[in-house]
Amino acid sequence: MSKQLSSNAQRKVDALVVQMQQAFQEKKWDLCGQLCMQIEAWEPNNPETANVRGIVAVQSGDMQGAEHYFASAVNAEPENIGFQLNLGKLYLQQSVTQNALSCFQKAQQLKADDLTARVGEAECLLLLNQELQAYEIFKKLHQAYPQSNHVTIGLFRASFRLNRWEESEQYLQAMLALNPNDIEAHLGLVQLALQRGDFVAVEREALQCIALNPDLDLVYPMLATVKTFSHDDDVLIEQLQKYRQSMPKGSAAYMHLSFTLGKIMDDLSEHQRAFEYIEKANDIRYQNLSYDHDAEIAHLHAIVSLTMEQQVQTTSGLEDDTPIFIIGMPRCGSTMVEQILASHPNVESVGESNFFEAAVAELSDPKDPLTLEKMQACSSQQWQELGSLYLKKVREVHPDARYVVDKTLTNTRFVGAIHQALPHAKVIHVKRDALDTCWSIYKNNLLSPVYAYGFHLGQLGYYYRAYNHLMKHWADILPEGVMYELHYEEMVQHQEIETLKLLSACHLESDDACFQFQKSKNVTITASQAQVRKPMYASSMGAAEPYKENLQVLTDILAR
Repeated sequence: MSKQLSSNAQRKVDALVVQMQQAFQEKKWDLCGQLCMQIEAWEPNNPETANVRGIVAVQSGDMQGAEHYFASAVNAEPENIGFQLNLGKLYLQQSVTQNALSCFQKAQQLKADDLTARVGEAECLLLLNQELQAYEIFKKLHQAYPQSNHVTIGLFRASFRLNRWEESEQYLQAMLALNPNDIEAHLGLVQLALQRGDFVAVEREALQCIALNPDLDLVYPMLATVKTFSHDDDVLIEQLQKYRQSMPKGSAAYMHLSFTLGKIMDDLSEHQRAFEYIEKANDIRYQNLSYDHDAEIAHLHAIVSLTMEQQVQTTSGLEDDTPIFIIGMPRCGSTMVEQILASHPNVESVGESNFFEAAVAELSDPKDPLTLEKMQACSSQQWQELGSLYLKKVREVHPDARYVVDKTLTNTRFVGAIHQALPHAKVIHVKRDALDTCWSIYKNNLLSPVYAYGFHLGQLGYYYRAYNHLMKHWADILPEGVMYELHYEEMVQHQEIETLKLLSACHLESDDACFQFQKSKNVTITASQAQVRKPMYASSMGAAEPYKENLQVLTDILAR
């Protein structure tokens, strides 16, 4: 440790640290590494060398190594705000959101007005579906830093997530007024065009992004989403392949391009090549996850074992029937169902708001968390508090809506609690062919950390089985009529009949807009956003069939 060094040795170490920092700034990586080794020979736990090694590891795509080095730097010098921020940014990049949030909050304890820490906190809140809190932070920061791109683009994302389309576009246009070639603003216009179903604008803005910076890996999946590739696009495809080969094998760019090329090969019906790209992309995501699969499965099983039929009979007594919850696995067709319902003039949507779980968390004492066992012992008054808090959150977004759709898919875990807190709420369970569902999850790079089970075929299969068991449990113990099960394939094949049945289950009158849901202006922030802007299509039925041989591990698990 540095305190054990003599004064002369410490001066030598300090001088080497200055040289190392200079070499780092000049990107002289070999010299930087040599100086790190010299410093570590004197002081093995020097936090500055650990921090520099962490940054170099990030650039080379070694995220596990980066985490080790940044954590070592923080442990050695926890009062260094730069070390906290670097670890927080790494966690944020890796979707370890709670850890990232903790780092950014610790950084603010060291310096309350640090801009990077405040922006990082707001970005974490967005990932945790706490859009209003994130929006409020970005709004205050924007007043103080109106020309900060980091703040303005963050405010765009928060307002975008709150379905405030016109406001969000204003922030992008303000950025472009300052710099017409601002690539983040053009990328934001791609996202807006995707939500609006303006595929011509998507392609135009995506190509503009590529022209400005062909290394922008995030734009390629967006372009691939709206474009069906053919061999007429061979020049662009070759460009993507060359760019992928130039990227570090474990990097985010390599991963994003692998998913993109997988989709392109699927368009070209080159299924083996498609699977190889998609498998490689998932391997990269999986290697950089912090996900406890066994704990997740055990949690789902615990819900089944702890929630009994007699317990769900204790309810809040609230009469409010505003909420319509849509639940299911990701890629099950839930976005389509949301759009059908939200097209009705009496219905609004809060999307994947996570309001119910947030309400549970707010009523839980951090020192004495609300466990599954404790929830089973809740009184009618406690359920009423929970239901009222949820309704308050919904009314903050849609104060006058007759019905409000909540498409937070992870509410599958809370169906019993939802009924107890809101006994007149409607629950729509959307179900799709198991193999098609799992294949769609695997190939679509779902970004939210709550879907971390989706990057490994074996874990995906076991998660689906646990989810399916849980949904059967809810169907068995809930009163008749609380949960309506809608089958995706039936809706696709018999749209009019199934739409009428869905509307009836939600106590809604028939409306022509529900049969032309693709024209709805309601936002659809999911991987399904391009498909839901088209008329109902059957091409996704049997989508896994060409890959059955590649998916044998998954097929075997699902069949058990």
